Amino acid sequence: MRLSSGRVRGLDQGAVRTFSGIRYAQPPVGRLRWAPPKAPEPWPGVADATKPGAACPQAQLPGVPPTSEDCLSLNVTMPRDTGGRRLPVMVWLHGGGFTTGAGSQYDAKRLATQGDVIVVTVNYRLGVFGYFGHEELAGSGTFAMADQIAALRWTRRNAAALRKGTFHRVPVISGGTRDEMRSFIGGAIMAGQKFTPERYPELLREAFGEKAAAMAARYPLSAYASPALAWAAVITDGAWACPTLEGDRLLARRADVYAYEFGDPDAPNVNGIEVPGFPLGATHATDLPSLFDLGGVYALPTPAQQRLGARMVGYWTAFARTGDPNVKDAPRWSRFTGQGPVLSLVPDAVKPVGYTADHQCAFWRSIA
Repeated sequence: MRLSSGRVRGLDQGAVRTFSGIRYAQPPVGRLRWAPPKAPEPWPGVADATKPGAACPQAQLPGVPPTSEDCLSLNVTMPRDTGGRRLPVMVWLHGGGFTTGAGSQYDAKRLATQGDVIVVTVNYRLGVFGYFGHEELAGSGTFAMADQIAALRWTRRNAAALRKGTFHRVPVISGGTRDEMRSFIGGAIMAGQKFTPERYPELLREAFGEKAAAMAARYPLSAYASPALAWAAVITDGAWACPTLEGDRLLARRADVYAYEFGDPDAPNVNGIEVPGFPLGATHATDLPSLFDLGGVYALPTPAQQRLGARMVGYWTAFARTGDPNVKDAPRWSRFTGQGPVLSLVPDAVKPVGYTADHQCAFWRSIA
């Protein structure tokens, strides 16, 4: 494959071709350590793109590739036979709390083959290397964001389809998981934190001050199986679900928005959290196995979950192609109007839900 900075040799993996570890910026070391990314120098000959580049420096957690500061690379997965067609390009900027992760952890073969798209997964600087700020370092505090922008610009230069230009008012898919905070609360329990009936009102007072009584009335312990689940509901609604809804409202004034909530109660446990009596439900990151094979592993165990994964890939790649996620023989996904609808993604039960009521968003607006 010929790129703007040189030629690369990838792998033929049957249904897909992959090009891994492609440099999109110069190594951020030496004089470039505390600087925005610089375009890569052209290379002679054909560069090897058969294996992922190093992950950016981070704690060595299970599944994280070897790390190096020379980490500004990306990976391209595309259908093997494109027939010369210009395909939509999807770019994945991984999560990980700004401190962990790598683009190579997200195997995009299903997205590329089922959706007939090109997928780009990206590394960017993490932790202190990406977010350290100092008044004498120009651009500091935003190096990681600058890396992401550089990767998007690289994709635009090298993908024949992003050439018509860019537009600010573009369609948006926006959403999250129904039980977002449970994995974080479960991790706190595993680390020794106690969530008792006595501790619950203390948490409310510490977080909400004079509004604690209103919070306790809206989220009474009697409505939940445990204080930990009650606290997880409070933080999920207040810090995640309702701010997402408000963001969707603002976006919908200017662009087409398709809002969703991933709600599989038995989603794969991608976080490794195990707490007896504390169901994780559809918690943080549990939507990812429906779209990617994390670490190259297909992790959807039941036929219903596999059907949901295929449906989500269909929605996402149709959206990448046309700006509208709707596909034949799938429940219709209507545009978000500011009040609704929000599409619930649950195995064999994809349908609109009462998101505002489910997450007490009118209450959260009233106490803001």
